[in-house]
This record gives sequence, C-alpha cells and structure tokens, in this order.
Amino acid sequence: MSGKTQPGRGRRGGRRERLQRESAADGASRSVPIILRSAPLELINAGDIDRIHDASVEILERTGVVFSSDEAVTRFRVEGARVDGQRVRIDAGLLERALESAPAEYTLRARNEANDVHIGGKHCAVMPGGGPPFVRGLDGTRRAGTLADVERFTRLSAMAPEIHVVGRKPVEAQDLPVPVRHLHCWRTVLSEADKPVQSGFVNGRAEALDALEMFSIVFGGEDALRNRPVAHCSVNVN
Repeated sequence: MSGKTQPGRGRRGGRRERLQRESAADGASRSVPIILRSAPLELINAGDIDRIHDASVEILERTGVVFSSDEAVTRFRVEGARVDGQRVRIDAGLLERALESAPAEYTLRARNEANDVHIGGKHCAVMPGGGPPFVRGLDGTRRAGTLADVERFTRLSAMAPEIHVVGRKPVEAQDLPVPVRHLHCWRTVLSEADKPVQSGFVNGRAEALDALEMFSIVFGGEDALRNRPVAHCSVNVN
C-alpha cells in the first residue's frame, strides 16, 4: 500500500468538510463561504460603464421619473430634487450623494450568527431563484406552487452548505389568499431556516412593515435592526 494520500480518500480534511462535520455535531446548518481568488468576469469595459452611467444621469436630469406616491415626491423635494407635479428630476449631484450613502460592503445577519454572510468585496453569496408560480415534480408534472412547496424548498436551502441566503418565496404559494400569503411565507423562512433572507419584491408598504415587525420579533426588538441588515429585497423601477 502506498503511503501517499489518494485523491478523495484517506486523510479527512479541508475547510468544507470541517464545517460540515461541525454543523452536524451542533445541529446547525452552516454555509461554506465563497471568496473569489481571481478578478470577476468583466462583460463590458470601464469606458462602456461610464457611458451607461452618463446616459442614465442625462435621462434622470432631463426626463425624470414620474412617481405615483406623494410621500416619495415630497421626500425627493426635501432632498433637493426638481419636482413638477408627480415628475421628479434628479441631478448628478443628488445622485452621487445617494450613491455615496450606500456601503460597498456589509454583513447580512442571520438568526444563527454562524450563518451571517459578508456582502461585497471578494465575497460571493449564493441563493436560489425566487417567485416562480409553478413547480415541476420529479415525475415531470407541472402544477401551481403551494405553501408546502415553500416549506420544502426552504428546508433544502437551509440544509445545503452551498446556499448562503434563502428566498422568501422560492415559489408562489398559490393555495393562500394574496393579502396574507406573504405572512405565511415570511413565517416559513424565519422558522424553517437560520440563514439570511432575500425577499424578492416587497409588494408595497404594508408588506414591508409586516416583514420588519416579524424580523423585530426574531432579532429582539426594533433597536436590534437599526443599521444591522437582516434581509434583502429587490427594487424594480417599473
């Protein structure tokens, strides 16, 4: 027998294997961090990025954006934007100040501190897709998603070391009424997984406030949430 360790056999080691053994020992489901060792793939060069940015600024300054929310329009006016009715025009200075207020890197907190995720820099976070209305079974059948599917997909994400952030709605729970659907889905991801959460689209102010109240309960009060991110959501300007 050779004294050399064969690939995939022999000595048990490696950071991934160690984390998985520790997770099994303490009952936790820890994610394995991904840190990029090389430069990210650049699909367009810096000059193209600058041209896209300059064109975007020109549209915001000249054409502006129409907001249906009076509260949003008032906020923009207070911050110095030019407002004409519901149309808001944002100049380059206001846009740059807003961009400077966004951190380049931060930590996304989890219910289990061992699963906190660093966002930005050379760190890469993986999460499943979110929001599909249908589920395709192992037998190939296609059907509407249900809350039971949300629960199953959440548990799979919670168990997988390769998944860092779970989705609030890995599938639409179409068996629940729309006005209360988000409540059941939030409860599911907060109780079935101890990783950070990505909400996808937040369907209005009411859902956002419901989610914040639920996170406040989980993390120990409103003060525990201030300047300490616990969830992501997507923003669509449409």
